[in-house]
Amino acid sequence: MRPRLTLQQRQANVHMGRTMSQKAISPATGRPLPKVNRILRAFHDEGRLQDVVRGEKQRATTHEEDL
Repeated sequence: MRPRLTLQQRQANVHMGRTMSQKAISPATGRPLPKVNRILRAFHDEGRLQDVVRGEKQRATTHEEDL
């Protein structure tokens, strides 16, 4: 798995998105097209550049049931 993008890399993608197509941004940054799409969509729809903070997964069983 590739390392996560830094905030500066995400900002660069958004900046390029103002004048370039997603298909042009992808090879210019070396990132897959779906990743570029997700970054731009998150910025335009929600105004965020950071990853979404996810909560803990709920356990399917209790600690006692596991014993």
